[in-house]
This record gives sequence, structure tokens and C-alpha cells, in this order.
Amino acid sequence: MEQKLSRRQFLQGTGIAAGALLMAACTVPAAPAPAPPAGGAAPAAQPAAKEVKTLEAWSRMTDVAQQSIKGIIDNYNAKNTKGVKVEFVLRVHRALA
Repeated sequence: MEQKLSRRQFLQGTGIAAGALLMAACTVPAAPAPAPPAGGAAPAAQPAAKEVKTLEAWSRMTDVAQQSIKGIIDNYNAKNTKGVKVEFVLRVHRALA
């Protein structure tokens, strides 16, 4: 028995396939292994330098709200061990400047 593919089934399958392709495109490629030195000896293990990434938190808050968000950011920066630093940036609306 032959079953026809409905428009709804086609769109559902196409959406699932597109989502799977999108997720596959977002994967991080594996880093290539370093080449061994010419002498044949194993390289000495060196600790990797920890790179610190900086994010900007933009805000238009002033007064108490600004102090509150700065406190939250300072608390995050003090407790963060993942190599991420957040900086507060006050963005003033042009009409207010």
C-alpha cells in the first residue's frame, strides 16, 4: 500500500532536518594535536595560559539601580573562575546627554 506524504509531514520533516543541520553547524571543531619534536622525545607539559574574556554589560540605569547592578557584576567577577570578566558600561540616551 502506498502512503502519500502530506504537506504537514513534509514541513515537519524539513524543519527537523534544518534544525539538525543548524545544530551541527554550531559545533566547535577539535583542535589539532601538536606535532612531536624532531628529536623524537615527548614534549614537556606546559600549563596553558588562561585567557580572560571580557564582556560589557550595557545599562542606562542610574542612582540606586546602577549601584545595584555594579554590585552584582563585582560579586560575579570575584566568584568567577571560568576566565570571564564583566565590565559595567553606562549607555546614556542621546536625548538625556
